[in-house]
Amino acid sequence: MWKKLLGFACVGLLAACSGADDQAASSEAAATGGISPDAIGEYKLEDNDSFGATLKITSVSPFLFDLTVVRKSGGGAMGDLVQAMARVSDGKATYAPAADCSIVLRPRADGVEVRQAGSCDSEGFGAFVDGTGMYVKKTTAPEQGVILAGQPYARQNDDGLSAGFEITAVTATEMTFNLTAVAEGPSGRHGDIQGGRAKIDGRVATYTAGSDCTITFTFKPESYDADLVQEGPCSEEAGFGAFIDVTGNYAQTEGDELEGG
Repeated sequence: MWKKLLGFACVGLLAACSGADDQAASSEAAATGGISPDAIGEYKLEDNDSFGATLKITSVSPFLFDLTVVRKSGGGAMGDLVQAMARVSDGKATYAPAADCSIVLRPRADGVEVRQAGSCDSEGFGAFVDGTGMYVKKTTAPEQGVILAGQPYARQNDDGLSAGFEITAVTATEMTFNLTAVAEGPSGRHGDIQGGRAKIDGRVATYTAGSDCTITFTFKPESYDADLVQEGPCSEEAGFGAFIDVTGNYAQTEGDELEGG
């Protein structure tokens, strides 16, 4: 008899625990309106010929978001919401502060679907600004900034010196490169650095060799080129010939300009 009673007690205890778990899950779902915390993050509007827009969900309970929409024509009219609070239910968040403005956000596995109804003029939106569309989550993959390995650069200055460099490896703090410079004419003067290592600070990489050589690389990704500045003759450890100075502007190439260096 006592075994049956013990069995009933265990079953009852398990049911109580299960019920508590279900109640907690139900309470959490009610609090977030069925929107997973995974929705928190930054998003951008998919390809749109008329508007550029970004969305940032900062919380799902309460549901808080930032939304910026800019018209690509017509003077750049825009709309901007900061820490707007939306009401959540049935897996969607609704922001409806006035009769002329309703914005519904529905997080999905592939992003956030946004539907705007009304002009939202009362919220400061410019004429014909509409944030409706599919927003995809911005990548969180680590980036190496603007300095990338594998791309050759060739010197563009026309002053009797041919030079180029190629980045062979990049880490968060250092780049490895090969640089070759050859003076035009019969002198045969040249400079050659193989496996040089330069310290990275943002868009700038700095190479030093011995007490007489510093070469600074400043990268400009918007124009696909880099400016180099050489300080000192670089004749000691770097082994540059007399009057070899690699200072100048370097543009990305397909690599042909570096052959034979």
